[in-house]
Amino acid sequence: MEETWLTTFWKLLAGLVAMLLGQLAPVKDIVHLLVFLFIADMLVGWWAAVRVKGEKFSAKVIWRTTIPRLLISLLLIIGAFLWDNVYEQNVVATYKLIGWFISGVLLANIAQNGYRITKWDVFFGLADWLRKKLEEHDGPAMPEHKNE
Repeated sequence: MEETWLTTFWKLLAGLVAMLLGQLAPVKDIVHLLVFLFIADMLVGWWAAVRVKGEKFSAKVIWRTTIPRLLISLLLIIGAFLWDNVYEQNVVATYKLIGWFISGVLLANIAQNGYRITKWDVFFGLADWLRKKLEEHDGPAMPEHKNE
């Protein structure tokens, strides 16, 4: 059976995708965690908006803010991973630091919205603790908490 240029193209594309996925396999856990945290932050943020401000669900807000933030975060982590590998930099795993920072910001956002929803002081304290941990390590990470 003779191969056409289209079947050759699809085989080449499948090989390139498999090669890329294999190269990026070490960051898959960080990527999965970030996707989970972005989804959780989005859901808790939506819950807080409905409960506190009486707003309705808006897909525009998700496509305007959450999705671009997720994509840029993933791009930063993948870029830092490739950077570490290309330059054989092994003093500190830059991609893990970036993932740690973004995960911390997302957890603090979830805790802040949890406080807004429930007014439970545990969430307020947790958000402040997370903010302080991020600031100790990386400098100011988030705007100060506003009581709403």
